[in-house]
Amino acid sequence: LCTASRLDWKCLEEARMFGNADLIIGSDIVYAAAYTQPLADTLAELLNAHNVAWLGLQERDPAVMEGFLRQLEEKGLEPEKVSVSDAVWNRARTWCSAVKEQPPPRDRVVILKITVRLRYPAVLD
Repeated sequence: LCTASRLDWKCLEEARMFGNADLIIGSDIVYAAAYTQPLADTLAELLNAHNVAWLGLQERDPAVMEGFLRQLEEKGLEPEKVSVSDAVWNRARTWCSAVKEQPPPRDRVVILKITVRLRYPAVLD
């Protein structure tokens, strides 16, 4: 069974009502520095060792993106940039063309896989 729900990630109380989501998907939601901390807080609230978040982003300002990645890491999250294959990029361009939209420059597209950083206890000798 699959359900989808809309979430206002600027409202941490709303995020707490979601409980255990298996998959979190976001698109084009990192665009201004003022909103990255609330997003990092919400992702930290929703993510656990058993789920993952995928974000598709356009890097408009490298400083904002770097700040967001740092905020995720400070929350104990592990952001991983994932490459976009040529096949996926070409399909996205075809879709944009069909809806008469201009795709962002490929070097500005960022796909992030975000998980909880697992902490293992130190091994004692």
